[in-house]
Amino acid sequence: MIGKLRNVLMSLIVWAVIFVCGCQNYEVTDKESGQMYYTKSIHHKHDGSITFKDEKSNRKVTLQSPDVRKIGKPFYDAHVHPDRDNQK
Repeated sequence: MIGKLRNVLMSLIVWAVIFVCGCQNYEVTDKESGQMYYTKSIHHKHDGSITFKDEKSNRKVTLQSPDVRKIGKPFYDAHVHPDRDNQK
């Protein structure tokens, strides 16, 4: 019984870690133009560039040398969905 409970608890912990790690928000700034983008996922390419989907414009973007920083959900929502009430 205790072994079964421990297995269930470990499964819950693993899924919680996967959920938390998978819910990242990023602000990406193009160093050359100063343009800012917001995304939930970044793909690093072998040539050093990154690609991602800009959530504001719904376009795929590729940048050579961006500044990338993790941001919180309220900050992300305020920039991606400025017309929504983000005071939750």
